[in-house]
Amino acid sequence: MPQSDVLGARLNAVRSKRLRQILGRHLDSDRAERFGTPDFFFFARKSGEERPAFYRLVEVKRPKERFSNYQRDEID
Repeated sequence: MPQSDVLGARLNAVRSKRLRQILGRHLDSDRAERFGTPDFFFFARKSGEERPAFYRLVEVKRPKERFSNYQRDEID
């Protein structure tokens, strides 16, 4: 479990509307058997600022492993 300040920064990086969209998609019962949740959530802050300047959701793949259609939907 991440430290509370790191978790808070992650939540601050994603605007509440976008966070609701992401969580709504992943909690949708129609997606219960589907995978595709990104492996990592990275963010960066500008020096001296509390709020993250940007974030990236990152999917790690093996060599020659392709994205599933469900993962492509996440990107779009």
